[in-house]
Amino acid sequence: GTNAVYTVTVKGAGCLGTPSPTPTPTACTAAAINPAEPYSLVFKGCDANNVAEYYDKTECVRQNSTGLIWQGQTAAGTGLRGSDQFKTNYDSTVALQRWNGEAYVAPTQPEIDASTNSMGFKNAVNATSLCGSSAWRLPTKDELLGIVKGGEARPRIDMNWFLNTPVIGKYWSSSPSPYPEYAYNAFNVNFDDGNAYLSSRGNYGGGVDGILVRLVLNSL
Repeated sequence: GTNAVYTVTVKGAGCLGTPSPTPTPTACTAAAINPAEPYSLVFKGCDANNVAEYYDKTECVRQNSTGLIWQGQTAAGTGLRGSDQFKTNYDSTVALQRWNGEAYVAPTQPEIDASTNSMGFKNAVNATSLCGSSAWRLPTKDELLGIVKGGEARPRIDMNWFLNTPVIGKYWSSSPSPYPEYAYNAFNVNFDDGNAYLSSRGNYGGGVDGILVRLVLNSL
C-alpha cells in the first residue's frame, strides 16, 4: 500500500553524442497559378535544396487564361531568339508562296528549312528543347491577337512579361490568306497597333519591314 514517485529523464540521440536523423525534405511544388494575373512563370524543377525554380521570362511564360506557353525573346544581337531575327514564312512545297523575280513558285524543302525562314527557326528552337519541350509551333493569328494589350503604349504587349519586344514588333502566324489565289500571303500581328495584317511570305528584312517569330506551346 505504499506509493513511490520516480523521476525519469529521457535523453535524445543528440545528447548521447550520436547525430540526429536527417529531416525529410519538404515536397517541391510549383506555386499556385493566380487566375487574376494574366501571365505567370513556368515551373522548371527543383534545385539541390529542393526549392522550386522557374524559367526566365526570356525563355518562356504562361498565359494563364489559355494555358498556352509563349516563347520568350532575347535582346538584339544575341542569336537564335534575338529581337532582330527576321524571317520569311514559307511552309509548303506545293503552294505558290515564293516570288522568284518573274512569278510565284512553290518553295523547296531546303528553303522551308532554312534558318532565315519561320519553319527553320521553329526546328532550331525545338532542337534546343527550350523550356524542356520540342513541341513548339507557330501560333495562329487569333492566338497572337490574344496577347495584344489594348491601351498599352507601343508595343501593345505586356512588356513586364514579353521582354525585348521591339516597338514595331511584327510576328508571323500560321494563318494563311483566306483567298487561295493569294497563297503567297500570310497573317502577321503588328504590336505597334495591335492589329493583324496580310503580308507577303517572302517579306524579309529589318526595321519596319522585318517580321519576327514568337513560337507557342499548347502546355507543359
